[in-house]
Amino acid sequence: MSNITVQTIDSTFVVDSRLIAAELGIAHKSFKETIRTYQTDFEEFGNLAVHSEGVKGTSSYSEFLYLNEDHSYLSLTYSNNTPQVRQAKVNLVKAFKVAREATAPKMSLTLIESVEAYLNTLKEVEATKLLLAAADEKVLEMKPKVEMYNILLEANNAIKIGEFADILNIKKLGQNNLFKFLRMKGILDQQSKPYQKYVHHFNVVQKINRHTGDSYPVVLVTPKGQEFIVKKILEDGRYIIKSAIVNQIVEAAAADKAA
Repeated sequence: MSNITVQTIDSTFVVDSRLIAAELGIAHKSFKETIRTYQTDFEEFGNLAVHSEGVKGTSSYSEFLYLNEDHSYLSLTYSNNTPQVRQAKVNLVKAFKVAREATAPKMSLTLIESVEAYLNTLKEVEATKLLLAAADEKVLEMKPKVEMYNILLEANNAIKIGEFADILNIKKLGQNNLFKFLRMKGILDQQSKPYQKYVHHFNVVQKINRHTGDSYPVVLVTPKGQEFIVKKILEDGRYIIKSAIVNQIVEAAAADKAA
């Protein structure tokens, strides 16, 4: 069941960004980062103002945005086109339709007015279909960037260095060679652990060998660390980079910095 609730602020229908994030099944923090990344696109449809409630510095504090109808539909174009996202589109259309009907003046309809109302409903249905089609087209256009955004910029998405090498898919820079590269650059020591100077780019976690019970360290590279490593590879200049993903990482980092 949808929890989308449309409010009226300054004669404009709006939805709390926290409700849309919940509808999409994602963290509100990640949803806000998406809006900040593509803020220029959103501001074409009206200003974005951050609101807050609760006491700052406590668990009750929260920052959120009121998104108008255009903002709300646009936010869904930056999500993977899953069944849950498609249902969220439908729920948003219904919620704004209900809000408009609730504020429409009530009157007795003549036969002609009833026909006109029916025709208008048909037009609205067709307009909704066009809106969903346009949203689907935008999803296809943005899918590569959105997928990379989800991989690299989502909070706490640290991954193994070997997994990162697979994502980059750079010739002669697989897992083992990437470790050698980072040691050569003085980023990792001979035990493949980050030097103190670069430790903020990595997470070192302890894993347990389920067969022996012994613990061993696993080095994970954070989103900021992923951007840092790509810059080092580009600066080195020895590798032939054909992967579009590297460019997407650079673009994502630039967009994140601009936001």
